[in-house]
Amino acid sequence: MKIAKTRVVFDRHNKSTKKVAASVYIEVSYDRVRNFYNTGIKVYSHQFKDGKVINCGQMAEYQERINDMRSTIENYINEKMKAKETFSLDNLKKFMENRVFGEKDSFLRFMYARIFDRPIAESTRHAHISIYNTLKHWGRIRQFSDITEANLKLWDDLSHQNAQKAKS
Repeated sequence: MKIAKTRVVFDRHNKSTKKVAASVYIEVSYDRVRNFYNTGIKVYSHQFKDGKVINCGQMAEYQERINDMRSTIENYINEKMKAKETFSLDNLKKFMENRVFGEKDSFLRFMYARIFDRPIAESTRHAHISIYNTLKHWGRIRQFSDITEANLKLWDDLSHQNAQKAKS
């Protein structure tokens, strides 16, 4: 029987230095195929060792987020095995896309909850979900602390570029 394996991967593109931060991912390998799930954590080369975040002011929170995400993936895999259901990386990807990991100040978690908490028209809800998914995949705004003037300017520029492409 094939078993999916997980591990924590840092700097998978080998770009991290003491001045350039790189992302931490959870890698899931199954049947010679690998999927990577971004934890939303970026640290410098001297802040990661042996699968753990070190020398960082938020290392406890970061490590908790990494462990939470990894255990969620492993629990999903174990549930499929216990139920004797077929496991696939595609199904895991769909499952993970519907989850938002992060600290209590996660903007994306707040946004997702507000989309479904408020009494709005379904067409408006659909538009909000579209923006949510775009923000989630864009990756620059995940926490409330990411809502900066620079990121909002980048988002505005991206929106205008996409609108121009749509008109063409």
